[in-house]
Amino acid sequence: MPPSSWLTRAKMWQAIALIAAVFARTYAGHIPDQCPIPPTVAFADKKNEFGIRQDFTVGRKVSYKCMTGYIWNSSTPDFVTCQADLTWSQPLISCIPADCKKPKDIQHGYYTTTGQTFGERATYYCNEGYELYGRRHVLCTAEGWSKDIPSCGQITCDPPSFIANGTVTQEAVWTYGMEATFSCNASYALKGQPTINCTDNGVWSHEAPVCQEIVCDPPDSIINGNVTQRDGWKYGMEATFSCHTGYTLIGQHTINCTDTGNWSHEAPFCQEIVCDPPGPINNGIVTERETWKYGMEATFSCYAGYNLTGQHTISCTDAGNWSHKAPFCQEIVCDPPGPINNGIVTERETWKYGMEATFSCHAGYNLTGQRTISCTDAGNWNHKAPFCQEIVCDPPGPINNGIVTERETWKYGMEATFSCHAGYNLTGQRTISCTDAGNWSHKAPFCQEIVCDPPGPIDNGIVTESDTWKYGMEATFSCYTGYTLTGQRTISCTAAGNWSHEAPFCQELPDLEGQFLSSFNIIASTRSPIPDMTTGAEEKSKLLSSHSHNSSNRNIALGVIAVISTVVFILLIKCICDRRRSGFYKLRNQFNKYHKDIELATIVILEIETTII
Repeated sequence: MPPSSWLTRAKMWQAIALIAAVFARTYAGHIPDQCPIPPTVAFADKKNEFGIRQDFTVGRKVSYKCMTGYIWNSSTPDFVTCQADLTWSQPLISCIPADCKKPKDIQHGYYTTTGQTFGERATYYCNEGYELYGRRHVLCTAEGWSKDIPSCGQITCDPPSFIANGTVTQEAVWTYGMEATFSCNASYALKGQPTINCTDNGVWSHEAPVCQEIVCDPPDSIINGNVTQRDGWKYGMEATFSCHTGYTLIGQHTINCTDTGNWSHEAPFCQEIVCDPPGPINNGIVTERETWKYGMEATFSCYAGYNLTGQHTISCTDAGNWSHKAPFCQEIVCDPPGPINNGIVTERETWKYGMEATFSCHAGYNLTGQRTISCTDAGNWNHKAPFCQEIVCDPPGPINNGIVTERETWKYGMEATFSCHAGYNLTGQRTISCTDAGNWSHKAPFCQEIVCDPPGPIDNGIVTESDTWKYGMEATFSCYTGYTLTGQRTISCTAAGNWSHEAPFCQELPDLEGQFLSSFNIIASTRSPIPDMTTGAEEKSKLLSSHSHNSSNRNIALGVIAVISTVVFILLIKCICDRRRSGFYKLRNQFNKYHKDIELATIVILEIETTII
């Protein structure tokens, strides 16, 4: 084809493409010619000149400044730009909190901080034995740490009070933790704490004690006796008591004047030594006297057929009582050992010393205790009588959310079987047995509700919500516009407590226009090259001769090209309009691609024509 003809045809197709682009632009509506309000940036404000501006055209820049207490990281730009697609560039400004560095140390104290940047707080404390002067908390401000740093001073107490008739430890300065020790002069007792401490609030732990002279009241006189006599009874002195002949001293023989100013014991008294008569004794005899005085002995004996229980001889003591309790005479006989419920025992009219009673139980009962017991010389049995107990277990149920075999009584060897309602799993032994020990072979099981873990969330989509996912419940998944669901749309919570299928996922729809353009690039890469317009005269003559020779064939080819180009152009325009109606450009924020697709249609048609030629 001659160059002039080729250029004319190219201009024709460019005109057609331009008309189509204008048509598509009109059909799409008016495109906004400015960006929306600039984005908000963390810890930064727009500079004053942009505070009330509303016109943000393409290329307009809006600058930011960091808020008070924050510093601009100069390695990041402090502005955003309105881009050609009417969106703002990504804000990259970085405002970091101002760093106050390490707070100031204080002597005899320390601090803790929540951090060293703007807005954080440091709290000061004093070591043990010191108290804080000033504010405990300081803040990190835009100018650094606040200036009112506290200090720690040593805790001191006033000197302890002097005490009359005593002494106290002497120190030049009394600081926290020191002890003051008090003592009294001879014949004086300390009333109060002997040692007091200087506490952490600067006062003494107790009031100072006092020294008081130790004096006791005269001891009481006693009837039928004597006591030591003195003009005054001071601490440590002893008072000694004694009784007249025929009397015994009841109480302490010697009592002391203690450091509390009273006597160590109550005054004793003198009592005539006489014992009560020791008898009579049933089924026996005892020595007889009119009066039983100290040292006299009473002797007991029993009639035939009885045993003496107790001491054979007892004495009247200096305390006026007998050395032992009076004995008694008892026939050697044991009580009947039975009967025994649900069992039998050896039968006798009388159970005497040495006889044995044997017990046994009826069928279905266990003997609890000794099988054989003996009548002892004390007239009792050497063991407690046993008893027969039916082998019965406590009821095994009920079981929540399930059922268990029902019986009125659970006897040895019986089995209880458990099962759960639908939606629950049995945890434990399904069948347990009543043992010969009267308890169950295993712990009762329990029914646990079948619950699945939550099935979601799903990226770029949503899933049915529920507080709890129980057996049989279904979870349904769906994807946002522009994504397609891969996997099962509905999954169920199974009896095993897991989901019937793995959760699906949302996959982004493919980029159709990229695939379309790629296909045409493959075609363009295989086409014949366009003749060089700068070739020599000889080559041009050959070309003209060749075209003249085939002029009839060329006209036919041009007709075919026109038909094919028109069909392809119509199909491309239809595809672009279908995308616009489906919201493709708005959904993907690719409004500018609308016009690029128009340009693509024009280029594709020119490429087809060039390739065929």
